[in-house]
Amino acid sequence: MAQTALPDAEAARYDRSLRLWGAAAQKLLGSAHVVLLGATSTGCEMLKNLVLPGLGNFTVVDGKPVTRRDLGNNFFLEQSDEGRNRAEATAPIIAELNPLASGRALPMAVDDVVAKGVDYIVGELGATLVIASSDVGLSQLMALSTGLRGRGVPLVYAACNGMAGAVRIQADPMFILHTVPGPDTKVNDLRPLNPFPALEAFFQRYDPADETTDHHDFAHTPWFCVVFHALAKWRAGRADGKHLPTTGAEWKEVKAIIDGYARVDPVTKIRKIPDSFKDAKENCSVRLDVTRRNTPELNAVLNDRRAAAPSKDDDVTWFLAHGLRRFREAHGGVMPHSGPIPDFECTTAMYRELQQLFRAEAEANARELGAYAREALAAAGLDPAKAVDDEQIAEFSRQAWELNYVTYPTIADEFTPGAADGLSCPLRPDAFNGAYTQGFNWYVAHRAGLIYAQRHGGVPAGRAASAAEASAQGPVDAAADELAEIVKSDVWPDAPIAELRPRELAEWARYGGSEVVTVASIVGAVASQECIKLIQKRRRPVSHTLIYDGVENAFTTIGQA
Repeated sequence: MAQTALPDAEAARYDRSLRLWGAAAQKLLGSAHVVLLGATSTGCEMLKNLVLPGLGNFTVVDGKPVTRRDLGNNFFLEQSDEGRNRAEATAPIIAELNPLASGRALPMAVDDVVAKGVDYIVGELGATLVIASSDVGLSQLMALSTGLRGRGVPLVYAACNGMAGAVRIQADPMFILHTVPGPDTKVNDLRPLNPFPALEAFFQRYDPADETTDHHDFAHTPWFCVVFHALAKWRAGRADGKHLPTTGAEWKEVKAIIDGYARVDPVTKIRKIPDSFKDAKENCSVRLDVTRRNTPELNAVLNDRRAAAPSKDDDVTWFLAHGLRRFREAHGGVMPHSGPIPDFECTTAMYRELQQLFRAEAEANARELGAYAREALAAAGLDPAKAVDDEQIAEFSRQAWELNYVTYPTIADEFTPGAADGLSCPLRPDAFNGAYTQGFNWYVAHRAGLIYAQRHGGVPAGRAASAAEASAQGPVDAAADELAEIVKSDVWPDAPIAELRPRELAEWARYGGSEVVTVASIVGAVASQECIKLIQKRRRPVSHTLIYDGVENAFTTIGQA
């Protein structure tokens, strides 16, 4: 079994992080290598937020010198850095935030590094995740997107312009087990409908109809034990052989049986049912059958061809999904138990015994699931011992309730006419069903701004205005008009707006590529959290462009599946 324990120094430093996501996820973060293309304010904020919780390695790529403009928006630069290379000035300062992190600077132009190709970025630099800042132009971004596809290296684009910011994620399809942060108890699966043998033996020891049971134990009978016996009595009284109630009237019959278990309280001398029996009545509904209730995401995985018959070229998780599928077939659709149980009314001794029973059942379920997965691995010609270990199997079995297979449209597809992605350029007339919000205005402005910078070698107002522009109406107005033309011709020809020069286009031109510290901090913080999700494969990252509107202090997700 793989060992996930961390050295004492790391365990002490990352104590709070370990409480949030555990040792296995911490090791994934520590072994990652992030390459930042462009030491912008937003990019440095992202690295800061990755290094502090435990990013192991990073490389800052930048060939530009530090300017006065950089000094005004980047916390990792000081006045004496003016004229120095930006990568060499920022990388050591970011590395100082965590002595366990290894950071280096590569004083080379971003365009030159991208021109070397992804083999250089992934192979020579060792990138396991690439961050593209606003210094990466549209053609370079397309080259990265195309080159990194299928390489197992996510690409995160994060850029700010004035009061607006954008975050875009591209990654190969991946499994996400921990889709949301939360306690270990994913589902309150207490098995009143289909108890495993050891649990059923426990239930038989605490029959609420047994008048000889000690009143203290009777009053603390776990609610799901009460439901088990009530349902058994309900079935025994029916001639149709029905296994479970399906109507409200039938559930009322079960509740009436629970009321019939009432006893005289030795203290109050009043005949009543204890609180745990009231809990049993409250839970008498179709919600009880949680073991067979799956999420659409889980059903999509289980119904996939790769879960039915995985091949040697498939990700190992597909073999685990195959094991899960066979486990459910062998147990009438029941999911493997995750192990932990929630709080409920009972005695301390009962609770401890039940904890042990459910933990043992979860371990047995994981072993069975793993046996099915290893059988499929061997049939595919793979070595089960090398492909998957006991800890991976146990983790998969515990988290199977929340299994997701996440796919991402590529950034290149987003800007490629006719691509399958619904946001492909130009946008379809029916995009977003006419939901033309301010956040979407910023998205359109961002797309137009990238095309503008590609044509002119710089962002609006961030380049020298031509004499014609200056004499006619000023560089900002001229740039805003050109952005509107780009929207009309290249981004969204059938945009459902009366005027193709909204306020956001004028503001985008006026900002001139400037990064506001507060906006860069917010966008950098959000983007870094998405990077952590991608590295750890815990919690589901956004699957399309995330737009930040600093004026309204609001995020809009564009094209989220």
